[in-house]
Amino acid sequence: MNTKLGIVAIGFLSLGLLIGCSNTNSKPVKSYKAKITSSSVVDNNWNLKGTTNAPDNSKILVLSNYNDATSTTNDANSTANVGESIKGASWAKVKHHKFEVQVDTLDSTEDQTLGSKAKVLVIAVSNYNKSWENDDFSTKMVKWAKNNNKPVTLTVNAKQAKYYASLGDYNSNNTDTQKNQNTINSNSEYPDITNSFDVNNMSQYSSEDLLGQAVTLTNFYVKDIGADKMKQYHLLLTPTQNSDQYFLAVTDKLSQRVKLGDIVSIQGPLNGKSKVNDSQINSGISENYFNKPITLIEVDKIQLTN
Repeated sequence: MNTKLGIVAIGFLSLGLLIGCSNTNSKPVKSYKAKITSSSVVDNNWNLKGTTNAPDNSKILVLSNYNDATSTTNDANSTANVGESIKGASWAKVKHHKFEVQVDTLDSTEDQTLGSKAKVLVIAVSNYNKSWENDDFSTKMVKWAKNNNKPVTLTVNAKQAKYYASLGDYNSNNTDTQKNQNTINSNSEYPDITNSFDVNNMSQYSSEDLLGQAVTLTNFYVKDIGADKMKQYHLLLTPTQNSDQYFLAVTDKLSQRVKLGDIVSIQGPLNGKSKVNDSQINSGISENYFNKPITLIEVDKIQLTN
């Protein structure tokens, strides 16, 4: 009897590790090994394909602390998920024991010059209900990933190096100068939106009042994020952290990864009023916002300001 119980216990452990972290459903979170079968560069990020024993809809985590991902001195708080779905800004998921995940180059390594390397750990996790933007991994999960998986080494190729060099020298002493050059400030062409509109009560305005008005949204909070097949971010924004006045910007002009709680400034014309619809929900914005009134803004210029 004890032998049989031992065999059953080993069988369960071979499926993956039960990870102690808070989840909204009653099913335990499990992690699974992932095997990388191919690696390529797509849109200047790494694209990994692989296999796993994890069930369908399990989420793929790509854990990194730049080139120190496997360091035993790292704790959960220093580990970041640098993976996302191919459409961007959402979880990559398992289907028929296969997966495809995009690995963000900027978040994986501080050095984007030719030949630079990034080490990441790829695992699959089932029954994991945290949002893609949440990097608060349990210490138990990170420890299991380090102890049970070999790191994947990714190398910056010539195309990537050329692209990131064109964005600016990320490792030079000119960073402050570049920030000053790229800083968004309201001006006569794009006056601050608060000069003309009460951002705490946008319901008083009609689409006609707003349409075509060029404005600057200064230090708005990112409340939720989606991404479409065109690899455009859908950003649901509010003027203050606890505001219920929502603005929506759709853009492909961000070179940096955006997360919930980030602060952005935008310049562009307002495009009237609408409501959060299926298009935004399908992009990855939470269903909790469905049918919420939104003010639309087209993006001429955008900057992460936090």
